[in-house]
Amino acid sequence: VSASEANGTPLEGYNITGSDGKVTAYINEGTQVKFKAKSWVVSVVESDIATAPANVTITIPHSKISGHVTVTGSGAPVAGATVTIKPGFYGYGTHDYTATTDANGYYEFNDVIRYASSSGSTVTWVGYTPYISKEGYQDYTGSRMLFSASVFQITQDAALTLKPTIVTVLKDGAGVSGLPVYAYSGQTPITQAITDSQGKAYFSNSLESGTQVEFRIG
Repeated sequence: VSASEANGTPLEGYNITGSDGKVTAYINEGTQVKFKAKSWVVSVVESDIATAPANVTITIPHSKISGHVTVTGSGAPVAGATVTIKPGFYGYGTHDYTATTDANGYYEFNDVIRYASSSGSTVTWVGYTPYISKEGYQDYTGSRMLFSASVFQITQDAALTLKPTIVTVLKDGAGVSGLPVYAYSGQTPITQAITDSQGKAYFSNSLESGTQVEFRIG
């Protein structure tokens, strides 16, 4: 039994086991594959592809990693964030992927390599770790996402935490501690913070990126 692309080019890097009369081929998604056998029956068990006679052409489902990036707390979408997914190891075609979130905070990677190698009956499935960054937010590192024989698509949402806004209160060049500092939007107070021993007041998640505020002391 052989596996080749639709144009007849032989496929590399797939796993064949024949002791039970079955052939298992692990092939990256988006590749059109033709299985050939004289009078045998080819049974494709991945995805929704049903048992089919030999000499048929099938298309392996596309792999995808996607998700939404929002602001911690408010849940507002973060547009323009850089999302990079990195494989657990490099080689066999694996590499980094990078995308930018749209106005809804959505990102998407298509045709991601799911497996890196096969030897005998062993297949190495690829796991990807997401890294997200944007100015004004703390960098984000997500949990590792792992493909498998039955996992073609992965959804990975993320929430970014705003970097704190720091207001420093000085008197004669020295920081003033224990002083309340208020953040106002127009005439409406938003939040407050107390200066520390260095005269610094920290405002974190309560101030959205792009918000115009006025700070008042005492």
